[in-house]
Amino acid sequence: MNTSDQNVFTLDNAFQRRFDMALIPNELDEKSAQKNAEIAETKITWGTFWKWINEKMMQSDTGMASTEDKRLGAWFIVNQDGKINEKVLAEKVLKYLWDDAFKFKRKDIFDENISSLEMLINEFKKSRFKVFKENDELLRKQGEKQNPQNSDSSDENANELGSNEQTNESNLNENSEQKNSES
Repeated sequence: MNTSDQNVFTLDNAFQRRFDMALIPNELDEKSAQKNAEIAETKITWGTFWKWINEKMMQSDTGMASTEDKRLGAWFIVNQDGKINEKVLAEKVLKYLWDDAFKFKRKDIFDENISSLEMLINEFKKSRFKVFKENDELLRKQGEKQNPQNSDSSDENANELGSNEQTNESNLNENSEQKNSES
């Protein structure tokens, strides 16, 4: 959206006063081809990236008036035969993130060595999601899909961690109940 389009706030308000509005959820069906579309042969799906980047937008103070309004829509780009090609992701999604969504906070989301859109797109073509500063979760998911035997052990570790957290929480609850009964 260019700056002229963004100056239609008063028209938006006029339409909202005169017409009924309905919120269309920004979500993807679990089994949809869109959610499971692989991005540029990376083993990372659109659903994974879409969720990750939208969470980054909502968590950070990006300098946007309405962060929620800047999120990527589930159908921001459309898969072709279950795949999203490199050019579409780079020249539409990354361009949008660079020019609009993170325009004032680029250093918060992108690698600090990237200083232009051209550099971002070229670097994405070489190193894919390493163009993002906090890419650990995405790269981990990529690694899990490439090495499924490792994901089993990480699931076991996550389950073990979860049960330890439940045990710790139970112990805390018991201790607080015991303190309450003593007072």
